[in-house]
Amino acid sequence: MTWAIRPATSDDIPAIVDLVNAVQRPEERTTVEIFRHEEGMRRPDEAFARFVAIGDRGMAAVAQTQNSHTRPRHKFSLSVGVRPDSRRGGLGTELERRLREFTVAHGGTELTAMIRDDDVGTRAFLETLGYREAYQRFEMELGVSEFDWRRFERWRNRLGGLRLFSLAQATPVEEHLPKLFELSMKLSGDVPHPEGAPEYTIEDFQQFARMPGFRQDGLFIIADGDRWVGVSGVVCLEGRPAYTYFTGVDREYRGRGLATLLKLATIEFVQRNGIAAMRTTNDTVNYPMVAVNEKLGYRRLPARVGMKFMIE
Repeated sequence: MTWAIRPATSDDIPAIVDLVNAVQRPEERTTVEIFRHEEGMRRPDEAFARFVAIGDRGMAAVAQTQNSHTRPRHKFSLSVGVRPDSRRGGLGTELERRLREFTVAHGGTELTAMIRDDDVGTRAFLETLGYREAYQRFEMELGVSEFDWRRFERWRNRLGGLRLFSLAQATPVEEHLPKLFELSMKLSGDVPHPEGAPEYTIEDFQQFARMPGFRQDGLFIIADGDRWVGVSGVVCLEGRPAYTYFTGVDREYRGRGLATLLKLATIEFVQRNGIAAMRTTNDTVNYPMVAVNEKLGYRRLPARVGMKFMIE
């Protein structure tokens, strides 16, 4: 079997989305709209390469690497997707080789691929190339449609004088985004991510607020007077579980159950919008948030594993 490997172009995006959806699980599939939005979040100063492999039956594989401006520049991500009928012929290995060469040429010393813990085929492929497990992150899911509210009756009464509201109620929203950005960056620094806290800019934050599935009425804030002290929000994409992208509470206000109240607000929102399930991801050492999710009834799914290759 032979393929023509070349750099991808913007004209390839519909075919890339089709390929990605062919190899991803249904709940992780994407759309051209989402893909193009993510493309727009990449900055010109980031090192980025994407290759596609074209065979007799069309696109057989896509692979890419990148160093994000939100992380140290020597750290590169890696993703390789090959259609099942084009595997075991050396295509994935060749694509990884080209991406590794690109990484080295742009000062990279680490390549990290994220896989599911139960994806034994991809793990074996990466281990053959020298990748080793570096860390795991919990993925958890809650069945929203059968959520038992009896355990949390009159939960809003537990706010104790604090205010709970959605971003949509903080009008005009555009004027409040800098305040929300400042709070989110302050809280994200406390999240024990194995790669370190990402360093977003206000421009990143504003662009995220325009992404498909972002709902102003699905992002909840707790305030003490004019001071914002907690936040949690969900992305809602058609045909997929809602996804909690962040939950955090100011250090001075922890230990009062506010993270649970924020989570309950998002659960109520998701349930009201007829979405059957919601997911979140937690680092294995983020014990307090894992405990909050388990108390609410989240069940653990196969972990996300960071497979890392160290370039000498």
